[in-house]
Amino acid sequence: MTREDELILFKKVRNGDKRALDMLFRSYYNTLCNFSYSIVKNTDLVEELVADIFYILWRDCKHLDIKRNLRAYLFTAVRNKSLEVIRKEQKSAGLHEELGSMYLSTETPETSLLYNELNQHYQKAYEALPEKCRQVFKLHKIDGLSYQEISDILNISIKTVENQMGKALKLIRADIAHYQLRSLPKG
Repeated sequence: MTREDELILFKKVRNGDKRALDMLFRSYYNTLCNFSYSIVKNTDLVEELVADIFYILWRDCKHLDIKRNLRAYLFTAVRNKSLEVIRKEQKSAGLHEELGSMYLSTETPETSLLYNELNQHYQKAYEALPEKCRQVFKLHKIDGLSYQEISDILNISIKTVENQMGKALKLIRADIAHYQLRSLPKG
C-alpha cells in the first residue's frame, strides 16, 4: 500500500468510514503483530496490543493530524506499546521478587478516595487544554511517542512540540496545584 493510499484511507477513517479502518487493519495487522512479537514474545498479548492500537486510531482519529506517514505512526505506536508492556512486566517481576511472599498493601479507603479525587481533577485539567496542547500531550504522555515522532506525525517542528508540551504541563499543574496529597496518619 502506498503512502497516498494510506492517507486516503486515514481521511476516510476520520470521516467515520469503518470499512477504511478495516482495510488498514487487514493491511497492517500481521506485519504489526510480527513486529510486536519481536519485542514482546507473547502471541496473545501481541494480538491484543495491535488490536488496541487500531482501536485508539479509531477513537482518536479526529485529533490525529497525520499528513505524511500513517505506517510510521502505526509502527511507532506498536513499538511504544510493546516496550511499555515489557517495562510493566519487568517492574512487576522486580516488585514480586523484592517483596517475596510478604503481602503489602497501603491502599486504604481514604487513599483510594484521595486518588480518585485527584484523578478527576487531572481529567478535567486535561480536557480543558487547548486542542493542539491536548493532542501533543496525549501523543507524548499517553501514547509514549518521542518529540521527534510527534513532530513527524503532526508535521510541526520539534520546538513547537516542546512549546506545546510546556504549555500543557503548566496548565495542568496550575489546575491541580490546589490539590495536594498529604501524608496520612499511620495506624
